[in-house]
Amino acid sequence: YLTPSFGRQFLFGVIAKNVIKISFFGILPLTILLLLTIKPYPAIALILFGILGFFTFLSVSITLVLAQKIMPEHKAVVSGVVGGLSWALAALSLSPLGLIAQHKSIEFAFIVVGILALSVGIFGINKDLNKVLSQYRNVKF
Repeated sequence: YLTPSFGRQFLFGVIAKNVIKISFFGILPLTILLLLTIKPYPAIALILFGILGFFTFLSVSITLVLAQKIMPEHKAVVSGVVGGLSWALAALSLSPLGLIAQHKSIEFAFIVVGILALSVGIFGINKDLNKVLSQYRNVKF
């Protein structure tokens, strides 16, 4: 519905960038809020846990479409690489996070995950996302 109204150039130029930033920058505040409400208000913490999961997966489809736009002749390969890389990085991060949770606490491990997402948002998105999106603003989709 949004594509005919605004056009793909607007969606990939403005909305994609904002959704990816919201996805990465929203994780740490929601994690801290979840940790503050988990013991006194478990029902609210359960709702926050669902919202946190939403923010975690918010940018997945947009990054997948951006990767497919980079290599349009190999969409299936790019989808497999992006999906496989994300699952591999998640699997490789589970052991160190489990070790952190075992030696410190599960709350500290949650904070570490939130800080990692925030640091990726600060150092990775601002620099590289502008390059990728600027390449495709003038391309007709």
